[in-house]
Amino acid sequence: MTKYIKFISADKGKLLFTFNDKSEMSSNRVLDIANILSEYATRDFAFSSTMEFAKEEGFEKNDSAMALYNKAVRFNQNLDKLFGGL
Repeated sequence: MTKYIKFISADKGKLLFTFNDKSEMSSNRVLDIANILSEYATRDFAFSSTMEFAKEEGFEKNDSAMALYNKAVRFNQNLDKLFGGL
């Protein structure tokens, strides 16, 4: 069975990734999140409402969790441009 992200939520100041096999990974570092997304993301995952109310989950502002996610996505896109998608 291929492991992939089912759910992304905000938890204790980090992004929490829940996988189809029920395992979890979390981080608040852009590089870590970018690597998790590169390895396990598909088009079929959901965001928890905690991503919109991240302040309740230890982030500075409500939009900070989504901003962290977007930074990781942009990081991956920049690598693709730099290395030709390798």
